[in-house]
Amino acid sequence: MQDAARIADFKPGLRDQVVHATTAWVSAVAGFLRKCWSAHQKRRERARVRAILYGMPDRELKDIGICRGEIEYLVSMQTREW
Repeated sequence: MQDAARIADFKPGLRDQVVHATTAWVSAVAGFLRKCWSAHQKRRERARVRAILYGMPDRELKDIGICRGEIEYLVSMQTREW
C-alpha cells in the first residue's frame, strides 16, 4: 500500500484509483465475511433444531406430525420456518 501511495504521488489521478481499488477490496472482504457468518449462524440453528427434535420422544414427534426418520429432511430444508 505504501508503494502504491508513493507511485500515486508521481502520477496524477492514480491516487484516486488506488483508493477506489482498496475500498473495493475491503468491501469484497467484508461481504465475504458477512456471508460466512450468516452461513455459520444458519448451520448452528439447524444443529440446534436437530438436537431438539432428536431429544423429543416419538409420541411428541407424532403429535407435531413428523416421525424420527423425517428429522434430517425437515432440518435440511432451507425454506422451512420453525
